[in-house]
Amino acid sequence: MKASRLRRGMTLLHDGHYFRITAIRRSLLRRTVTAYGFYTPGGQIGTYVLNPQHEVETVR
Repeated sequence: MKASRLRRGMTLLHDGHYFRITAIRRSLLRRTVTAYGFYTPGGQIGTYVLNPQHEVETVR
């Protein structure tokens, strides 16, 4: 799935870690998608800044 299709509540799978998205910000000027959320388990807060065309893996 492209990063531009990410939505709040989705869970990313990145390097074996689960990242739960709590907010998304899209910047047309900078051409970025910023995902705010936390890692599960553990609850450590994190941020991802992605190109909208970047392929990401989600867990359903």
